[in-house]
Amino acid sequence: MLAGETYVLIIDNWTGDNTGFTIDFGTSPMVDVTAPTIVSAIASCTANTILITMSEDIKCLSIIPTAYTLYNNTTAASFTCAITNLTGYNCPITSGALTDQIQITHNGTLTSGNYTITFLPPTPEDKCGNPVVASSTVSFNYLAPIVVTSDKTNDAICSSTPVILTTTLSPLGAPSPAITYTLQPGAVVNATGVFTVTPTVTTLYTISAVMNAGSCTRTANKTITLETVVASISLMN
Repeated sequence: MLAGETYVLIIDNWTGDNTGFTIDFGTSPMVDVTAPTIVSAIASCTANTILITMSEDIKCLSIIPTAYTLYNNTTAASFTCAITNLTGYNCPITSGALTDQIQITHNGTLTSGNYTITFLPPTPEDKCGNPVVASSTVSFNYLAPIVVTSDKTNDAICSSTPVILTTTLSPLGAPSPAITYTLQPGAVVNATGVFTVTPTVTTLYTISAVMNAGSCTRTANKTITLETVVASISLMN
């Protein structure tokens, strides 16, 4: 038998006697007494959201938005105040609605690093009323958006002039574990996000960043423009 399933016992007294029946279910519990657990948490790369997946369906109405904390273990900073909304994912507006995911929306100020979400009481309940164990936690890695800048005014140069491209996180933060950066064109890889290029034509550069222990990939572009020099020649009589 599976927890959460509904079973029906049908007895057909086809012999028609009046003795009746004795049913022995043994000592096995006939109800779900197992608390739901947290399976994973994943931060989106395209929106300011974090999606928590549970081990089973929980009641949408048992998800209390203020009963969670968000903490950056890398920078030892609390980001609980950055949570702007917390709801059951795709929860319909009905009293008995269930979901196996919780979506956290934040304000976009999260810095890069390893995060922990903690469930505080009252915690969500499954449909049999079993709550998640208080102080249960789940961790995930988050990589903030990146910005690429150059050391040249207006990103314009004369041909064959070296340009330094620098990648920074926005907002700033000290990520852990490390980040790998890749520059295109050229497929140059390093751990600093700083690249020196020497374009001979106007070139669009793309830098991608990914946290080594797992996260989404962030990308940013920078166009370096070659200035056109116009020569003026005056004829003398």
